[in-house]
Amino acid sequence: MDQKKLDEVPLLDRFAEVERMTREAIDHWENNFAPKTHALYRIVRRRGARADEIEDSTVRNHAREVMQSYEFGMKLFQKMDEYFLSINKSVEQIIQEADLT
Repeated sequence: MDQKKLDEVPLLDRFAEVERMTREAIDHWENNFAPKTHALYRIVRRRGARADEIEDSTVRNHAREVMQSYEFGMKLFQKMDEYFLSINKSVEQIIQEADLT
């Protein structure tokens, strides 16, 4: 969302949205990124005869899933950062206005 438009969203709505995104980030970490990363780790750490059973395409597919999950998380964190900056800006304005009175 454009920063100017985001600044026009009521502050309470911005807090609610960043809270929702925080829950989404936690859920994504616990149920998507961490399990996929752990699965990739289990595949690549195999040794000996078991290592020969693993196809390159399996490793590539798991790595791709981890990268897609990482990219999703980074986009979510960037969006959250936009909201945090907007909230910070609004709170600073409120404090400055309160200091003037």
